[in-house]
Amino acid sequence: MFFSRPRTFQPKLSLRIAISFLSLLGILSVLLAGCATVEEQMAGYVGQHKSELINNWGPPAEEKKLKNGGSRLVYREQNPLIHPGQYVDPASNICEKVFTTDSRGIIKSYKHENCE
Repeated sequence: MFFSRPRTFQPKLSLRIAISFLSLLGILSVLLAGCATVEEQMAGYVGQHKSELINNWGPPAEEKKLKNGGSRLVYREQNPLIHPGQYVDPASNICEKVFTTDSRGIIKSYKHENCE
């Protein structure tokens, strides 16, 4: 009786290179996603319920009810871009991000000030 060794899968070099390239491309995509601009981050919430924003960003610094039944949610954070040796007024160094919702809590608009 003749016994043969089981064949193991050994991809060709070109397949290995393609897999490596796709892996590298995937890793770079994940890293670059973290570098989205403030505008892109905020625009992604338009059309979403405010609970999605709060789940991801935490509670806002301020939430004000509007006459139309909607809300104005304000997030504030210290702007990290301070250049050494320059005086920066702490009040002018606050990034403010504002979202406006309709009466159902759906985010309809946003704006930001002093955010980089």
